Amino acid sequence: MRLIKNILFSVLLSVAGQVYAQEYTAKAHAQFQAKDYDSARVLIDYAIQTNEKYNSQTWQLRGLIYRKLESPENISYREVAIESFIQARQTDTTQIYKEKINEYLYNTIIRYYNDAVTYLNEFKYTDSEKSYLMFKARYLELIDATKNFANEDIEYYNALGGGYTKQLGQLSGKDYDIVFALAISALGKVLDADSMNYLANLNAAVMYYNRGADLIVNQDPENTSIEVLMENIATAESLFLKALPLMQKAYAINPTNIEVLEGLSGIYYSLNDIENHLVYQTQLDKINLPKFLEIYQNNPNDRENLRQLVRIYSSTLKDDAQYLKFKTILDQLGG
Repeated sequence: MRLIKNILFSVLLSVAGQVYAQEYTAKAHAQFQAKDYDSARVLIDYAIQTNEKYNSQTWQLRGLIYRKLESPENISYREVAIESFIQARQTDTTQIYKEKINEYLYNTIIRYYNDAVTYLNEFKYTDSEKSYLMFKARYLELIDATKNFANEDIEYYNALGGGYTKQLGQLSGKDYDIVFALAISALGKVLDADSMNYLANLNAAVMYYNRGADLIVNQDPENTSIEVLMENIATAESLFLKALPLMQKAYAINPTNIEVLEGLSGIYYSLNDIENHLVYQTQLDKINLPKFLEIYQNNPNDRENLRQLVRIYSSTLKDDAQYLKFKTILDQLGG
């Protein structure tokens, strides 16, 4: 019986030691439940300086506390939370808490993605991409190293490229060049993941075309040397050539989209390929003609609309009678 008593005494000491070992964690947990997160943080930070640091639940609680305390002013607390959950995983030798810890990590890491979306909406595009890249890096490191982010990349970089594109109308000079390059880079990442992505092909093609058109339209012959004018024309042509295969892919995906047809018509016209220009302009005019005729019925004195009808009936959808009708009306209104 002496041996049994000693064993029982040892078990009691062990249990008492475990209760004592969780003293600060228990107090921190009580403060956490009371939503006094600052007090909970002080207690849990003390707990990890004691033997309680060998308990996975201590680290789990620390991660939850720091996650609650995270704010724009204390953004670093997120990384403290993540590192705490990593420690929780390492001290969970039996892996009894594996699923719960992974859930904690995922719910913390996803905040980087949420930040990326928030920054996009706030037009903070550089901060947005940094957050998105952090989300991917942490996810691969701590959640699933085999995760394929192709779908997420397509969605995110289409949105980022679209955001940069919207800025271009407000910029000029070097600022324009920088943002243009960032937009093309973002859309390029979409096309790396999916070369037939409709939105990325369309937006990149429009950007190249518009930039080339600006070089032609905004030239000042009186104050620009002939060498610079010729250089701008050559640069514009190279931009139109970059736009063409992208717009052709967009056309292959959506051949009836008006913006795509306008794009191909404009690109071929700018490249002096009138034959192909007329192919797509004809398709476009077939779609738009009912609209122009309806406008004429409602407002027969709309000169711009009449000009469109005259152009269509004289070039793409040739009809001499209709051409003469609308040309006469237009001339009577003063052209």
